[in-house]
Amino acid sequence: MSNTLIFANTGPQLSHIIKDHPKETAVPEAVRNMIEAATAYKPNETVELKIRKLDIASGLIGWEEPDGKIVDYFKNKLSFFNPGGMSASELTTAFTKVGSSVGKENSLDRNYGQGIRTSVLYWSELLCITYKNGVAHYVWLGKEELGGNDFQIEIKSADGTDMVQECTGWVVENAQEREYNLDEDFTEVILLGKEANPTQDTFMDPYGKNKLESTLWLRKAIYTRFWKLPKNVKLLMNLNVLSKPGSKKTTGYRDFMTFEECLEWDLPKVQQKPQSCKSSKGSTPRRSNTLLL
Repeated sequence: MSNTLIFANTGPQLSHIIKDHPKETAVPEAVRNMIEAATAYKPNETVELKIRKLDIASGLIGWEEPDGKIVDYFKNKLSFFNPGGMSASELTTAFTKVGSSVGKENSLDRNYGQGIRTSVLYWSELLCITYKNGVAHYVWLGKEELGGNDFQIEIKSADGTDMVQECTGWVVENAQEREYNLDEDFTEVILLGKEANPTQDTFMDPYGKNKLESTLWLRKAIYTRFWKLPKNVKLLMNLNVLSKPGSKKTTGYRDFMTFEECLEWDLPKVQQKPQSCKSSKGSTPRRSNTLLL
């Protein structure tokens, strides 16, 4: 038996890890988690992963303001959805213990056990809703400032008691709106925004800086890690995370095309057509070929 080096005070060390974690890794980590969970749940089937933007209806999370106003409806929150769910104990392990994973081997060349939590929590609160064997639970994580540069990560709940809360009734009530199939297990991870701002659009303004990002940022983030996806994985992106608010088409899904698929994609045939306009001097124009795609 040998002695090992450990943290004497995990609070500041954990905060340091979260503060220094590159925010650009958040989306790739979320997609990696979706792939691993979905393919473990359905190893021999094609699985569909969904990235979309949805409101969070009243009755799940929220708080009361000093003036008595109830805040419990959250608009335009970026969501990562996959088949495969967790029990209450699995959710506790996966989301409330940094350095732990569910169904994965932790090592430096496999999974660190940090992932989405350490990537996100410095600039956005995080909500995970999961459903397994007909029972749903959620966990809500957020940053609490302690003064100066110090902060801690709090595990929040609507009633201030247990870290992981059951929410089966809310999931059933909102199943149609959120496209939940109650005959299957599933997990949804949602970016709530800075201090869970109820009006922050966490797709257009993910970092809570009141600065709109390009609609391409999400796809660019995925491309930084994924050249290709497993053959049995389809990544679907809702039109509301492919276009700006107010666009004519903001419903429905499109397949995400990896670099590999783009290279294999058949381009439309090119038709040649002569240029038909006359020259400025009225002479017969030279024939030239124009590409019409």
